[in-house]
Amino acid sequence: MRRLRLAAFLALPALLAGCAGLLLKKAAPADIQVPRTPERLARGEYLVTHVAACFDCHSPSKGGLHVPDMTEKGAGGVLFGKEDGLPGQIYATNITPDPATGLGKWTDGEILRAMREGVDKEGNALFPIMPYNNYRQLSEDDAQAIVAYLRTIPAIEHAVPARQLDFPLNIIVNLMPKPMDGPAPALPTEQIARGKYVFTAASCADCHTPQGSKGPDLTKLGAGGMVFHAGPTSYPAPNITPDQETGIGGWTDAQVAVSLSQGLRPDGKGLRPPMPWFAYQGMAKDDLKALVAYMKTLAPIKHDVGKRW
Repeated sequence: MRRLRLAAFLALPALLAGCAGLLLKKAAPADIQVPRTPERLARGEYLVTHVAACFDCHSPSKGGLHVPDMTEKGAGGVLFGKEDGLPGQIYATNITPDPATGLGKWTDGEILRAMREGVDKEGNALFPIMPYNNYRQLSEDDAQAIVAYLRTIPAIEHAVPARQLDFPLNIIVNLMPKPMDGPAPALPTEQIARGKYVFTAASCADCHTPQGSKGPDLTKLGAGGMVFHAGPTSYPAPNITPDQETGIGGWTDAQVAVSLSQGLRPDGKGLRPPMPWFAYQGMAKDDLKALVAYMKTLAPIKHDVGKRW
């Protein structure tokens, strides 16, 4: 999904408050080689393709419509820039095993650190359009499964332009990553907790939560409103809280599940990209059911985003 995560990026007070610690906080990558068992590879393919939807950002778009070209999956190159409200140009990286332009020379520990702590192979801060803060909550087995699977996709030589950030964001970005502060959490089994796990791994809140001056306004989790652009047309992310009038409160669980996995609203209208229903259509039934159940527990927030998808 073309997720625009405008966290505390633009807040100058954050820069001033952090002046005492402008050095990037990072831990050494784990010394690990992830075993590539059939079970782990299958789990990694499922998570990458149908939950985290990694290829949605890390693959070239078809015709600028926010639909990934899966013939070049993982090759990177999608631009997040001025049109998206960002002070600079950030390109999704090549995550194929190509040794020259992708992850071919990265260790498994370096990939895990980038995924969960926001630090690349060279020790530089990643821009948090890469949702490393969400992937911190992945279980250790799931994080390793993703790494194992990414090692098996076709290597594509595709150099991606270097990131260009305006001042002061080029400094602030170094304040964002932080090392894991303990072991990864276990994979939840209870339905609502499992739904929250899927909701976070899929980065649903990153698109469907209003942005404030210091980043996502978590008091309005899921209330929608972030605007996406497709050429001359723009569309706001819808309200996915269970508000009866402006959200999904009047939708049945089955209707929510159909919208997520088939891209159809209850009125029969199709959802527009960047909503990655085409990725979620392969989500396991139990995960989809848990995701719907968790969404129905969000606080109902009356927030009319305007133009409908």
